[in-house]
Amino acid sequence: MTSSQARPSKAINKDVLSILLCLSMFCSTQGQISQLEFNQENDGVNMAYAEQEEWLQILQKNPLNLNKASIGELRDSRILSEQQIADLLFHIKVNGPLMSIYELQVIPSWAKLNLPEISSFFHVNNDLQSYNVSLGKLLIQGEHQIIMRFGQQFPKKSGYTSNNYLGNPSQIFMRYKYNYSNKLYYGFSGEKDAGEPMFGTQNKLGFDFYSAHLFWKVNRKLHTLAIGDYHLNLAQGLTVYTGFGFNKSTDQSNIKKGGNTLKPYNSINEANFLRGAAFTFRWNKSFLTPFYSYRQMDASFQYTDSTQSILNSLRPQSSGYHRTLNELNNKRRLGHQAYGAEYVYENLNITAGVRWIQQRFSQAIKFPESLHNAFEFQGKTLNHISMDYSFSFRKAHVFGETASSINKTKSSFAILHGLSMYPHHSLQLNLLHRYYSPYYTISPALQANAFAESTKPINEHGVFMGFSFKPNRRWQFAGYLDYYKFPWLSFQSKKPSDGFDFLCSLGYHPNKKTAFTLLYKREEKEKNTHIILGQNNSFLINERNKPFISNAFTSIDLYEEDNQLLLRPQANLSRQRIEETTFITPHINQSIRVQLSFQPARYWTLNTRLSFSFFNDQLHSPNRGTLLFQEVKFKHPELPIAFNARISYFDIQSFDSRIYTYESDVLYQFSIPSFFDSGIRYYLNTSLKVSEKIQIWMRFAHTHYLHVKSKGSGNDEIPGNKLYDLKLQLRLSF
Repeated sequence: MTSSQARPSKAINKDVLSILLCLSMFCSTQGQISQLEFNQENDGVNMAYAEQEEWLQILQKNPLNLNKASIGELRDSRILSEQQIADLLFHIKVNGPLMSIYELQVIPSWAKLNLPEISSFFHVNNDLQSYNVSLGKLLIQGEHQIIMRFGQQFPKKSGYTSNNYLGNPSQIFMRYKYNYSNKLYYGFSGEKDAGEPMFGTQNKLGFDFYSAHLFWKVNRKLHTLAIGDYHLNLAQGLTVYTGFGFNKSTDQSNIKKGGNTLKPYNSINEANFLRGAAFTFRWNKSFLTPFYSYRQMDASFQYTDSTQSILNSLRPQSSGYHRTLNELNNKRRLGHQAYGAEYVYENLNITAGVRWIQQRFSQAIKFPESLHNAFEFQGKTLNHISMDYSFSFRKAHVFGETASSINKTKSSFAILHGLSMYPHHSLQLNLLHRYYSPYYTISPALQANAFAESTKPINEHGVFMGFSFKPNRRWQFAGYLDYYKFPWLSFQSKKPSDGFDFLCSLGYHPNKKTAFTLLYKREEKEKNTHIILGQNNSFLINERNKPFISNAFTSIDLYEEDNQLLLRPQANLSRQRIEETTFITPHINQSIRVQLSFQPARYWTLNTRLSFSFFNDQLHSPNRGTLLFQEVKFKHPELPIAFNARISYFDIQSFDSRIYTYESDVLYQFSIPSFFDSGIRYYLNTSLKVSEKIQIWMRFAHTHYLHVKSKGSGNDEIPGNKLYDLKLQLRLSF
């Protein structure tokens, strides 16, 4: 792994595209990018974000008819707030179908949107929506799309030179997709990660991962049919939510999840999807969705001895990598079956639903015995039931979900309730409370993506408060405060702990060509901390860390040198004991970001950002980081070529004060590298429209580190201080 690369998981380098162009007129875009940058550890969100962007590009080509769109379709756009959706439906109910897109100006909550740009995603049509399209027309008269992508990093990692990686360093992706007017989708894809073998004895099927799907909006009764790979999004994500969904962000409309239960699967995430069949049957205002899935998962088996007679742990794996013999041995070793049903009643202002899902594994999941794993799911079968609701009343929208997990050994619950208030069309206030019992369990096979500080909705109790205020088109203020507790041990703390997040942002848009953003975030969370003795075999004691040292070590001698107190190994305190002792201290992360976007001329955009980071774990000396980048973009609607380029300088003292920064990429991709150490990075991203049917993308990136001789470790170690990335992509549309 390199510091200019995101973490070594497939999820990091997946996807972003035209949402950042299509939604540039909405202030929520910057909030969504900030959410990705500040929460980069959550890989599943990043992959699903790519699919959401692709959906928005499809929406541009096939805009939703506001007179006919369902509540789920309006929520799926991620453009409209609950208040805007409720006001639109009420306006249509009272006044009849919209006659023009500009009629929306009379709805107060829509007044702040730019209606000409809104028309990129929505339109008004009073013709009856027809499902009576012949099967032949559905199957062949839509839009066909083929994408082929190649990527590689240079120089080679040590895993290739040592032959630990069985394949070559190239990443290859291919996909065919068909879409008829958002009514019928079908397609398939194949992907090989860098280091994975392709063909040959280790992988005779060619690509390492294949996916196929068919998704059909049949008629008003059989609302949706999904066959093959698909997404399942249940309520607020307490049980299963495999699709896109943000949590904390300056975009306050993101705290509630919504949209259709079933969606086509277009990602190359090899872990978080269902494979089988599902359908949604509609009767008046009721929706019934039964679903079934079976697939083979990766899993690691660890035994207590070399005879492999006693199993110590069996855990599903989600990285999707199959580069080494060990990773290949874990491939598709565990069967996973999921089935259940959801019933939802959906009215103009009220939605209520109940659901049940059972998941079965071919072998019992087992975690090593430890206090940290005391409440992890173990066994073969896990059941979930849940109820959710939402309703709108005047200027308020209330929502929530209560879920219960049930298996042979225990059962428990998780609850989430939220309130969004709109006292004025320019002001939104949010309040969300959640309690996820330590005993509540979720499946390691399918993601539960509820609002949470952790990546899973377990072992957490918290309250979130947020606001967004836009007094006019020029100014926007937003922020939130989230306080949370972990009643049991967490991954980063050996005892119950707590913490809080605080974020505030200011946006100023004096005109259509200029935008200024100022953002501050502070996060304080109790975590495990260890002392690191320096080269002089000593540790500096100060007023900040002395209480922690005194509580952990009694009857020790502190040495004084140059008017400084030092902790050193001694007769009754070895170096090993000092460095293995775990302290629980507040870890404080602070970030400041200033960004200016400016259009000096038509078709040209300049972006300048200055970011600061500060980290303090109360034991070691605080450290900081600085990142500055300059970006230029060019896109002319009448020219076949477009490009964007960026150069960044970073000086960051440690991994703890690392800075994540979103970077543009080829179509349907994005990257959010983490920067630490010191160096310079630049990239060039270009596209060439050869014809209406053929388009080519190329991306080249280079990172030059100033004070290191190699990057990464183990199989991912790269010699030298210069890293290169090349990516090529071809799209055929017909």
